Parts: sequence; structure tokens; C-alpha cells
Amino acid sequence: MRIPPRVLAVDDEPLMRMTVLHRLRELGYEVETASSVEDAMDRLDRQPFDLLLTDFEIEDGDGLDLSRYARTVQQGIKVIILTGSPERFDEDAALRAGVDAILHKPCPLSAIAERADAVMQGLRGPGGPRSQRS
Repeated sequence: MRIPPRVLAVDDEPLMRMTVLHRLRELGYEVETASSVEDAMDRLDRQPFDLLLTDFEIEDGDGLDLSRYARTVQQGIKVIILTGSPERFDEDAALRAGVDAILHKPCPLSAIAERADAVMQGLRGPGGPRSQRS
């Protein structure tokens, strides 16, 4: 029996959290959500996750800091960052922080699901850096 990958989806927008939660669950992922960096860090401290899917801009912090933290407490965790602020987002810094993939909002939910599958299978996006504009 295959154990479903565990995902922590972090976004301060309730609709985005719920949409991602339902879509990834439909695909067989076990998903938990967090609405803040503080809540996400607490969850990362208490239980293992295979994938962190986080917004770049979160009310109480940012996704890069969260991804760095996740990498220190959970070796091997994969990280996808969603950003709606390309002018304030430094892709090189994200890659140095260990981010596995970057998606630019708005993007279709299918792109998030496809990227999650690709990252969990160890694949990289086409065209160089692990960034995808949809």
C-alpha cells in the first residue's frame, strides 16, 4: 500500500488554502493547511511533511524564511513557493534557500498540482530555473 505524500499548504488567504487543500486531496495527497508562518513552523516542529507549498507573502512573514526553517527541521522536505509579487521576489535567493519550484500567481490550480507531482517525483520544470510563469 502506497503512503500518500504529506503536504503543508501555507497561505493567509482562506479561499486559496481551501482550494489547494481540496485539489491536492483529490490527487491523493494528505494535506494540512496553515494560515501563518507561526502556525506552519509549529506544525513543522510537530510532524513530518514531504512537501511545503507556501505563498511568498504571508501576513506574519515570508515564504523564503519559512522554507529555510522547514529545511532545518525536516531534512529532505520539498518546497514550492507561490508569488504574486514578481517585482519583489528574488528567484536566485529562493533557489539558494532550497526552493524546489516557483510558481507565479495567478496560475491555474492544475499548474500547482502538476508542479507538486513533478517536485515529488524529483523532476524539474522546462527551461532552466525551476520557475514557471502561468
